[in-house]
Amino acid sequence: MRVPQQQSRNARAQPPPGRRVRDELLSAGSLVPVEIRNGKGDDYVLYLVDQVVDCLDLHRSPKPKRNGEVRRPVYLPEALPARLPAFRLPQFPRAVQWNGWAVDRLLGLTGDQIEARLTWSEDPAAKPHPDPWGF
Repeated sequence: MRVPQQQSRNARAQPPPGRRVRDELLSAGSLVPVEIRNGKGDDYVLYLVDQVVDCLDLHRSPKPKRNGEVRRPVYLPEALPARLPAFRLPQFPRAVQWNGWAVDRLLGLTGDQIEARLTWSEDPAAKPHPDPWGF
């Protein structure tokens, strides 16, 4: 007969993966319920990124277009909010910038349902997408 081992007092219970992702997303925004007419009872939410972070290097980045789009942004590493999954720039508030760890997490959950486009990296070997905001 096997005796179950008791958890140590220092071990913390981890929330299920879906809950962890939800909590991480909530650190930068909110989840807004979406009602779909004639929906089949599934619950849908819209992720609204609220965090605006002024971390764009204005001297090394190209000038934003009239709509605020920055084609090849360069960020100030010391101001980049690495702990947040996503954020917005004050110069381009309509777009959401995602940190790499959050992109990896989302790709793991959704597979090929979303496309990740690199806009910037401190790694000189990384190649940013030539048109990250284009469709």
